[in-house]
Amino acid sequence: PGHTYKEMEKKGIGLPVLEAHVESHSPARYDDLLTIRARVDGFEGIKLRVKCEVKRGETLLVEGYTLHVCLDYKQLRPVRPPEWFSDLLK
Repeated sequence: PGHTYKEMEKKGIGLPVLEAHVESHSPARYDDLLTIRARVDGFEGIKLRVKCEVKRGETLLVEGYTLHVCLDYKQLRPVRPPEWFSDLLK
């Protein structure tokens, strides 16, 4: 079982975005049925990379990634993630 982002924040952990990169290949139109996928693409120390893609059927419209830092909300400082968070990524 995972955690929602809101549950993570209640436990004092956040993942603010440090960097975002996007490549647009084709436009989407109103009423298009889109599939949006995101997956953890890397995790090292206090940084987490999430790869994202948007498709219409089999057509890749947009791809990219976001880079996040694990943050202690109470201290507003980067921290190593707690064990429960690291376990979620395994």
